[in-house]
Amino acid sequence: MMSLMIFLAAAFLNMLSLDGNWEYKSSVENTWHTGTVPGCVHLDLMSCDLIPDPYYGSNEKLVQWVGEKDWTYRRTFNVGDDILKGSHQTLVLEGVDTYAEVYLNGERVQVCDNMFRTWTVDVKDRLKRGDNTIEVRFESVFSHDIHKYLSAPFKLQAWPNNDQSDIWLSLYARKAGYNYGWDWGPRLITTGLWKSARIESWSDLIVRPSQVKTLSLGSHDKAEMAVAAEIESDMDGEAIISVSTEGKVLARKKFRLHVGNNVERVRTSYPATQGYPCDHTKNRKHRFHRFLHPRL
Repeated sequence: MMSLMIFLAAAFLNMLSLDGNWEYKSSVENTWHTGTVPGCVHLDLMSCDLIPDPYYGSNEKLVQWVGEKDWTYRRTFNVGDDILKGSHQTLVLEGVDTYAEVYLNGERVQVCDNMFRTWTVDVKDRLKRGDNTIEVRFESVFSHDIHKYLSAPFKLQAWPNNDQSDIWLSLYARKAGYNYGWDWGPRLITTGLWKSARIESWSDLIVRPSQVKTLSLGSHDKAEMAVAAEIESDMDGEAIISVSTEGKVLARKKFRLHVGNNVERVRTSYPATQGYPCDHTKNRKHRFHRFLHPRL
């Protein structure tokens, strides 16, 4: 296992976090409650004393209605010149659980259907100086997926105990299977922004999340690896990318950058003397950094 710390590098980069206090309500009520992002609707309902602890006694049965409802989350955030001066502004939602429509200042900008991926949206022409409102309207997995189950020529099997219901919907959604119940856990169909949300403003170039792949473990003193970095650029020119861990540079490479999306791969090695990438005995993780140095 390897822990990869991503640093976004750009000629200009500014980020506005959308984490923190949001408002939420079900589709059948008018009252807004205070919620938290990252999080989920069950935690928010518990914090507002609107549902009991589902892990206590048989309370699990009392909260099944939560997953059957549609929910809406919203918040207002202020945008200043530090965000607007970038040539690109992107809404980044790291985790949306699961079926949702995203609205910015009343305009739909994204439809989501996968809990496990990051959603990015170009919002340069939709942001305004001052207050902006983001609203995420979640649809229940029941209303969204029941037609898939009923119309399927063959009923997919959630077997033996990983969907605690007579109607097995867990196999029809890109959503954590344990939400639907298991032999070791309760059935809690969650909804919400379960990971961070933000606005990214950048100019010239930006490094997107990268991949580290182990190529070989044949040597006793090191592991051979490849780092693939995705760079989005507005410019053509020469650049240098470097990969480091714990302050030590493992590899540097000069390459040609082109306008648009670029994928650059760097070969490097990880020394055995550094220990395991995740050393629980010393309560530490090795963090792999990569920086991009434009030479334009």
